[in-house]
Amino acid sequence: MASVLTGIGLAFLGGLAGSAHCAGMCGGFSLAVTGPRGDRRARLALFHGARVNAYVGFGACAGGLGAGWLAAGPVAVMGRILAIVAGSLMVWVGLEVLGLVAPVATGALRSVHDLLGRLLAATVQTPSAATPLALGVLNAFLPCHLVLAAVAVAAGTGSVLGGAATMLAFGLGTVPALMAVGGLGGALSPILIGRARGLAAVLFVGCGVVTVARAFMLLCAHYV
Repeated sequence: MASVLTGIGLAFLGGLAGSAHCAGMCGGFSLAVTGPRGDRRARLALFHGARVNAYVGFGACAGGLGAGWLAAGPVAVMGRILAIVAGSLMVWVGLEVLGLVAPVATGALRSVHDLLGRLLAATVQTPSAATPLALGVLNAFLPCHLVLAAVAVAAGTGSVLGGAATMLAFGLGTVPALMAVGGLGGALSPILIGRARGLAAVLFVGCGVVTVARAFMLLCAHYV
Protein backbone atom coordinates (compact mmCIF):
# COMPACT_ATOMS: atom_id res chain seq x y z
CA MET A 1 0.00 0.00 0.00
CA ALA A 2 2.81 2.39 0.87
CA SER A 3 4.52 1.78 -2.46
CA VAL A 4 1.27 2.50 -4.32
CA LEU A 5 0.80 5.77 -2.46
CA THR A 6 4.42 6.66 -3.20
CA GLY A 7 3.83 5.97 -6.89
CA ILE A 8 0.71 8.14 -6.88
CA GLY A 9 2.63 10.98 -5.26
CA LEU A 10 5.48 10.58 -7.75
CA ALA A 11 3.06 10.62 -10.68
CA PHE A 12 1.46 13.83 -9.44
CA LEU A 13 4.85 15.50 -8.97
CA GLY A 14 5.96 14.24 -12.39
CA GLY A 15 2.85 15.70 -13.98
CA LEU A 16 3.30 18.97 -12.11
CA ALA A 17 7.01 19.20 -12.96
CA GLY A 18 6.35 18.44 -16.61
CA SER A 19 3.25 20.61 -16.89
CA ALA A 20 5.16 23.45 -18.53
CA HIS A 21 6.32 20.97 -21.17
CA CYS A 22 2.70 19.83 -21.60
CA ALA A 23 1.61 23.45 -21.95
CA GLY A 24 4.23 24.05 -24.60
CA MET A 25 3.46 20.91 -26.60
CA CYS A 26 -0.31 20.77 -26.15
CA GLY A 27 -1.18 24.32 -25.13
CA GLY A 28 -2.33 25.05 -28.67
CA PHE A 29 -5.18 22.61 -28.19
CA SER A 30 -6.25 24.40 -25.02
CA LEU A 31 -6.31 27.64 -27.00
CA ALA A 32 -8.29 25.97 -29.78
CA VAL A 33 -10.79 24.57 -27.28
CA THR A 34 -11.62 28.00 -25.90
CA GLY A 35 -12.53 29.35 -29.34
CA PRO A 36 -13.59 32.85 -30.11
CA ARG A 37 -16.95 32.52 -28.35
CA GLY A 38 -18.71 30.60 -25.63
CA ASP A 39 -17.94 29.78 -22.05
CA ARG A 40 -14.18 29.40 -21.98
CA ARG A 41 -14.02 27.80 -18.54
CA ALA A 42 -16.69 25.20 -19.33
CA ARG A 43 -14.99 24.19 -22.58
CA LEU A 44 -11.62 23.92 -20.87
CA ALA A 45 -13.16 21.81 -18.10
CA LEU A 46 -14.62 19.42 -20.69
CA PHE A 47 -11.28 19.21 -22.51
CA HIS A 48 -9.24 18.46 -19.40
CA GLY A 49 -11.90 16.15 -17.97
CA ALA A 50 -11.79 14.02 -21.13
CA ARG A 51 -7.99 14.10 -21.26
CA VAL A 52 -7.52 13.10 -17.62
CA ASN A 53 -10.19 10.39 -17.87
CA ALA A 54 -8.32 8.92 -20.83
CA TYR A 55 -5.18 8.86 -18.67
CA VAL A 56 -7.16 7.06 -15.96
CA GLY A 57 -8.12 4.45 -18.55
CA PHE A 58 -4.46 4.01 -19.50
CA GLY A 59 -3.59 3.56 -15.83
CA ALA A 60 -6.35 1.02 -15.22
CA CYS A 61 -5.18 -1.05 -18.21
CA ALA A 62 -1.53 -0.85 -17.12
CA GLY A 63 -2.42 -1.75 -13.54
CA GLY A 64 -4.54 -4.64 -14.82
CA LEU A 65 -1.60 -6.00 -16.79
CA GLY A 66 0.52 -5.71 -13.66
CA ALA A 67 -2.13 -7.56 -11.66
CA GLY A 68 -2.20 -10.32 -14.28
CA TRP A 69 1.55 -10.66 -14.01
CA LEU A 70 1.36 -10.94 -10.21
CA ALA A 71 -1.25 -13.68 -10.52
CA ALA A 72 1.05 -15.76 -12.75
CA GLY A 73 3.32 -16.88 -9.92
CA PRO A 74 4.42 -16.32 -6.31
CA VAL A 75 3.42 -12.75 -5.46
CA ALA A 76 6.66 -11.99 -3.62
CA VAL A 77 8.81 -12.93 -6.61
CA MET A 78 6.53 -11.70 -9.39
CA GLY A 79 6.07 -8.40 -7.59
CA ARG A 80 9.82 -7.80 -7.45
CA ILE A 81 10.23 -8.66 -11.12
CA LEU A 82 7.35 -6.32 -12.01
CA ALA A 83 9.01 -3.53 -10.04
CA ILE A 84 12.33 -4.13 -11.84
CA VAL A 85 10.67 -4.01 -15.26
CA ALA A 86 8.57 -0.94 -14.45
CA GLY A 87 11.51 0.85 -12.85
CA SER A 88 13.77 0.04 -15.80
CA LEU A 89 11.18 1.48 -18.18
CA MET A 90 11.01 4.67 -16.07
CA VAL A 91 14.78 5.01 -16.25
CA TRP A 92 14.95 4.37 -20.00
CA VAL A 93 12.15 6.81 -20.84
CA GLY A 94 13.69 9.46 -18.61
CA LEU A 95 17.10 9.01 -20.22
CA GLU A 96 15.48 9.31 -23.66
CA VAL A 97 13.92 12.61 -22.64
CA LEU A 98 17.31 13.82 -21.42
CA GLY A 99 18.90 12.76 -24.69
CA LEU A 100 21.29 10.33 -23.00
CA VAL A 101 20.13 7.22 -24.88
CA ALA A 102 18.92 6.68 -28.42
CA PRO A 103 15.12 6.92 -28.86
CA VAL A 104 13.29 3.66 -29.53
CA ALA A 105 10.64 3.27 -32.25
CA THR A 106 10.84 6.93 -33.26
CA GLY A 107 9.45 6.18 -36.73
CA ALA A 108 6.35 4.46 -35.36
CA LEU A 109 5.79 7.17 -32.78
CA ARG A 110 6.15 9.87 -35.41
CA SER A 111 3.58 8.14 -37.61
CA VAL A 112 1.10 7.92 -34.72
CA HIS A 113 1.77 11.54 -33.83
CA ASP A 114 1.19 12.68 -37.42
CA LEU A 115 -2.04 10.70 -37.71
CA LEU A 116 -3.44 12.02 -34.45
CA GLY A 117 -2.28 15.51 -35.37
CA ARG A 118 -4.40 15.38 -38.52
CA LEU A 119 -7.39 14.11 -36.56
CA LEU A 120 -6.95 16.88 -34.00
CA ALA A 121 -6.70 19.51 -36.70
CA ALA A 122 -9.91 18.25 -38.30
CA THR A 123 -11.67 18.05 -34.92
CA VAL A 124 -10.79 21.65 -34.07
CA GLN A 125 -12.76 22.75 -37.13
CA THR A 126 -15.89 20.86 -36.04
CA PRO A 127 -18.59 23.23 -34.71
CA SER A 128 -19.92 20.89 -32.04
CA ALA A 129 -20.46 21.15 -28.30
CA ALA A 130 -18.65 17.79 -28.01
CA THR A 131 -15.49 19.10 -29.70
CA PRO A 132 -13.67 19.77 -26.38
CA LEU A 133 -14.34 16.17 -25.29
CA ALA A 134 -13.02 14.73 -28.56
CA LEU A 135 -9.95 16.97 -28.45
CA GLY A 136 -9.22 15.92 -24.88
CA VAL A 137 -9.33 12.21 -25.70
CA LEU A 138 -7.24 12.57 -28.86
CA ASN A 139 -4.75 14.76 -27.01
CA ALA A 140 -4.26 12.03 -24.39
CA PHE A 141 -3.27 9.54 -27.10
CA LEU A 142 -0.51 11.76 -28.52
CA PRO A 143 2.84 9.97 -27.95
CA CYS A 144 4.55 11.53 -24.95
CA HIS A 145 7.53 10.21 -23.01
CA LEU A 146 6.31 11.64 -19.72
CA VAL A 147 2.94 9.89 -20.09
CA LEU A 148 4.74 6.63 -20.89
CA ALA A 149 6.88 6.97 -17.75
CA ALA A 150 3.75 7.57 -15.66
CA VAL A 151 2.10 4.51 -17.22
CA ALA A 152 5.13 2.47 -16.15
CA VAL A 153 4.57 3.68 -12.59
CA ALA A 154 0.90 2.67 -12.93
CA ALA A 155 1.83 -0.82 -14.13
CA GLY A 156 4.15 -1.18 -11.16
CA THR A 157 1.24 -0.81 -8.74
CA GLY A 158 -0.02 -4.24 -9.79
CA SER A 159 -3.67 -3.28 -9.48
CA VAL A 160 -6.38 -1.72 -11.64
CA LEU A 161 -7.38 0.75 -8.93
CA GLY A 162 -3.79 1.67 -8.12
CA GLY A 163 -2.96 2.17 -11.79
CA ALA A 164 -6.05 4.32 -12.35
CA ALA A 165 -5.27 6.43 -9.27
CA THR A 166 -1.67 6.88 -10.40
CA MET A 167 -2.65 8.24 -13.81
CA LEU A 168 -5.39 10.37 -12.27
CA ALA A 169 -2.74 12.00 -10.10
CA PHE A 170 -0.45 12.49 -13.11
CA GLY A 171 -3.24 14.01 -15.17
CA LEU A 172 -4.27 16.39 -12.40
CA GLY A 173 -0.66 17.49 -12.06
CA THR A 174 -0.63 18.60 -15.71
CA VAL A 175 -3.87 20.59 -15.51
CA PRO A 176 -2.77 23.89 -13.89
CA ALA A 177 -0.29 24.96 -16.58
CA LEU A 178 -2.61 23.93 -19.42
CA MET A 179 -5.53 25.72 -17.78
CA ALA A 180 -3.38 28.83 -17.49
CA VAL A 181 -2.45 28.70 -21.18
CA GLY A 182 -6.04 28.13 -22.25
CA GLY A 183 -7.47 30.66 -19.85
CA LEU A 184 -4.96 33.44 -20.41
CA GLY A 185 -4.14 32.71 -24.03
CA GLY A 186 -0.44 33.04 -23.29
CA ALA A 187 2.64 31.19 -24.45
CA LEU A 188 5.49 29.73 -22.46
CA SER A 189 9.18 30.24 -23.07
CA PRO A 190 10.90 27.34 -24.90
CA ILE A 191 13.65 27.47 -22.25
CA LEU A 192 11.08 26.99 -19.48
CA ILE A 193 9.49 24.12 -21.40
CA GLY A 194 12.85 22.38 -21.82
CA ARG A 195 13.76 22.77 -18.16
CA ALA A 196 10.39 21.49 -16.99
CA ARG A 197 10.67 18.45 -19.26
CA GLY A 198 14.17 17.78 -17.96
CA LEU A 199 13.09 18.12 -14.33
CA ALA A 200 10.25 15.64 -14.82
CA ALA A 201 12.63 13.23 -16.59
CA VAL A 202 15.17 13.41 -13.74
CA LEU A 203 12.36 12.74 -11.27
CA PHE A 204 11.24 9.61 -13.10
CA VAL A 205 14.83 8.39 -13.58
CA GLY A 206 15.54 8.77 -9.88
CA CYS A 207 12.40 6.92 -8.90
CA GLY A 208 13.14 4.19 -11.43
CA VAL A 209 16.64 3.66 -10.09
CA VAL A 210 15.38 3.43 -6.51
CA THR A 211 12.56 1.08 -7.55
CA VAL A 212 14.90 -1.27 -9.42
CA ALA A 213 17.55 -1.25 -6.69
CA ARG A 214 15.06 -1.98 -3.93
CA ALA A 215 13.25 -4.69 -5.89
CA PHE A 216 16.51 -6.35 -7.00
CA MET A 217 17.86 -6.49 -3.44
CA LEU A 218 14.61 -7.95 -2.11
CA LEU A 219 14.45 -10.44 -4.98
CA CYS A 220 18.01 -11.61 -4.28
CA ALA A 221 17.23 -11.86 -0.55
CA HIS A 222 14.23 -14.04 -1.38
CA TYR A 223 16.52 -16.71 -2.85
CA VAL A 224 19.24 -16.49 -0.19
